[in-house]
Amino acid sequence: GTGVRDMLLDRHRGWAGPVADILRATPEEWILRGDVEGRKPERAWGKGRVTLLGDAAHPITFNIGQGACQALEDALVLAEHLERGGSDPVAALRRYEDERRRRTASLQRVAWWIGKMGAVENPLLIRAREAFMRKNWNTKAFQAAEKDQVAYGTRWAGPRQTHAA
Repeated sequence: GTGVRDMLLDRHRGWAGPVADILRATPEEWILRGDVEGRKPERAWGKGRVTLLGDAAHPITFNIGQGACQALEDALVLAEHLERGGSDPVAALRRYEDERRRRTASLQRVAWWIGKMGAVENPLLIRAREAFMRKNWNTKAFQAAEKDQVAYGTRWAGPRQTHAA
């Protein structure tokens, strides 16, 4: 819409290149603005022989860059559970959902809170947010959380076994 490019240029003043150059080179009518909505984690992703994955199951706002990552993990975990599920695919789907809900619910909540913190406009709240982040970003709690996030994906890092045909 009209004025969106100027608002973005103002908001991103001082950012490293080529942000401002890209914004200036983009025709105003090409810029689409929409609100980002989050939702609370769902308790049920499926029923019977149906389940969900990715944003359909757990939309994660873009604030932590985990949407596509979690969808890929969903696919891998779903495949593992179906492969090990034997003759009961419904039970395998529920086990997949149980495992993935624990991981994705916390990411949904963290992304939502980071988005809320990033959207404040009151100068006092902005200073409080910045002071909180400076004090807490490199704490042991944040480092442990980051290590846990990385460790989850290492289950697929080893050599894959192939099945004889």
